[in-house]
Amino acid sequence: MKVPFVDLYAQYLSIKDEIDTAIRTVIAESAFIRGQHVEGFERAWAKAAGARQCVSCANGTDAILIALRALGLKPNIEAAEPTTDGVIRALSTQELAGRRVAVQLYGNDPNLTLMRFLREREADITTVAPYVYGNAADDATVQALLERMAAGEVDAIAFTSKLQIERLVTQHPAPLVRRALSRTLIAAVGPIVAEAIRSHGYEVSSSPEHSWFMKPLVVALSETLQAKKDKDHSGLA
Repeated sequence: MKVPFVDLYAQYLSIKDEIDTAIRTVIAESAFIRGQHVEGFERAWAKAAGARQCVSCANGTDAILIALRALGLKPNIEAAEPTTDGVIRALSTQELAGRRVAVQLYGNDPNLTLMRFLREREADITTVAPYVYGNAADDATVQALLERMAAGEVDAIAFTSKLQIERLVTQHPAPLVRRALSRTLIAAVGPIVAEAIRSHGYEVSSSPEHSWFMKPLVVALSETLQAKKDKDHSGLA
């Protein structure tokens, strides 16, 4: 018997009316950042957790960073480039033999290059997998999205990991993927993802120049979409 790891849709259905009402209210009030709804969530979560107060974050990375700062912890070794090669160069000057090194895995990617380096340096490796992509996650929804993209109904698509583009091009019909991505602006969160996209022959229209996480990605994509809108309007004038 196949038991799904987690069924978020079933959870949603159990409180569908409450969620839909909350989303409609936020959209109607354009209260996306801070405001009474965020403050209400923070009060409710603090009460449920038995804490004096709660600080909501945009993502898990922000939450971890705030927690580490509260404990007075900060990085001792920083990679000049946020890539596997950059991490290896930063660690190459360290004595790693017999030292415990925890490695956060990115989705289903085992990061064999980094693992090989650490084993060669005789480090004691512990892997941490905070999330795993479900390879069978709603293929019908992805197929429908590709068809809309191929029809020119989607302005842009953003990729935040190279596994997303790899899964898209390997598990869906190549002609459909080609038509879909050729008619849609493509954004990448950083150079690793951008390189993966280009390796399959597609152009990256938007990507942050320096800070490679979600907010700069949204800003870069917004600027690209605005530039396209201005160009389209000037062409009609």
